[in-house]
Amino acid sequence: MAEMSPLHRVIDAARWDKERLLGRLIILVHAAFLDAGFVFHADSVLKSGRVPRRAGRTASTLSLVFAQDPRPGTHWVCVDARAAAPLLSGGLDDTARALTDDDGDSPVAALWRELTEKLCRSTLVAVCPGNTLLSLPVDVMLDILARLTDGVDLFRVASTCAGLGRLVADHDSELWKHRYKASFWRRWNDKSPMADDASGTTWMKLWCKERREDAKFAASMREYRRQKSKPTQIF
Repeated sequence: MAEMSPLHRVIDAARWDKERLLGRLIILVHAAFLDAGFVFHADSVLKSGRVPRRAGRTASTLSLVFAQDPRPGTHWVCVDARAAAPLLSGGLDDTARALTDDDGDSPVAALWRELTEKLCRSTLVAVCPGNTLLSLPVDVMLDILARLTDGVDLFRVASTCAGLGRLVADHDSELWKHRYKASFWRRWNDKSPMADDASGTTWMKLWCKERREDAKFAASMREYRRQKSKPTQIF
């Protein structure tokens, strides 16, 4: 859904409509860095939520601050502002949908890939120490994640950064299928059938659904016990 896009996480439709095309391009770059796993820095020019009007008139470059000390080497990506900005002339929802065009034919999607893959993620790798989880071989990372006993912890890991999110998503069945089935059987009185495959969805989403059902069942049991504990009134 467009509402879950990286753009919607940093700006709303009303503010998007007020921005000039250059401002929208800068916001797109800002969203790409955050989507790659960077954290918003208090010294960034975007801390007020709007791009300064002087940016498009007097500045040849605009500094967006995401780096931590020690700062990484320089990473460059060339974006032709005159060619790119008109691609962002539509509304926020239409632009957000174009970012994740499944066919990859959208010029906006091509611009997004240029930013996220060639600039943001390569920079993120440069600032991360060499002994992080993502520096390990895939089979070792999967072995570590498989040892997490609580699915909530695995969900949190997947939400940490784009790299770990992709790793967990790429090994959905291996990491989530058994967790879903274990969660399903805890609701022993449920009449809905257990899913045998995750066609049209993912095992992680099925697990999340079971977690919600678990919470509902637990709430209903608490209410049942509360009602049973009430003293009986005899008239």
